[in-house]
Amino acid sequence: HHYDMARLDAKAATAYLRAGRVALVMYAHREALKLATRGLECLDRSGESQRHSVVLLDLHLLVAEALRHDGRFVECMGRYRQAADLAMALDAPEALAQAALGYDEPRWRCNLDEPYANTLLERALARIGSGDSVLRVYLMAHLAHGSQDSMPGEKRTALLDESVAMARRLDDPRALIESLRLH
Repeated sequence: HHYDMARLDAKAATAYLRAGRVALVMYAHREALKLATRGLECLDRSGESQRHSVVLLDLHLLVAEALRHDGRFVECMGRYRQAADLAMALDAPEALAQAALGYDEPRWRCNLDEPYANTLLERALARIGSGDSVLRVYLMAHLAHGSQDSMPGEKRTALLDESVAMARRLDDPRALIESLRLH
């Protein structure tokens, strides 16, 4: 707030990002949305969004996540798509993975016919690298689940089996639960 009032916009945006993340963890979704939106406004006002592209990307992801938690699925999917586009432009594979997974979540929860989700998941999977990682587990499981009608059964099963095996290798219970839940 003080940085904002002093027109130290880049510092204000970073402070709003931090505060928004804390609000989200505390289930204050609308407060997180308000803070992230204010951070985006500060960057826009500064005219230096390109210089602070990582903060810009993180603020877009925070807005999308806050909207998702608030049940505003159509809006959140649009914001995740913006974040994915920015992540691809910045060559930020982890942010792209987060955006793809965030975009996919309301699609399968609400049983939406949304083919772009699989495109995003495929792009993120191609960019995240082939090594074992929790994000890779989530991407593979979500892609297999979202491709029930478009991917051959053997390929889908192999992708799900690989996600389960990777989660076990990583010894990550949450990733294992997610991959088994979507299996």
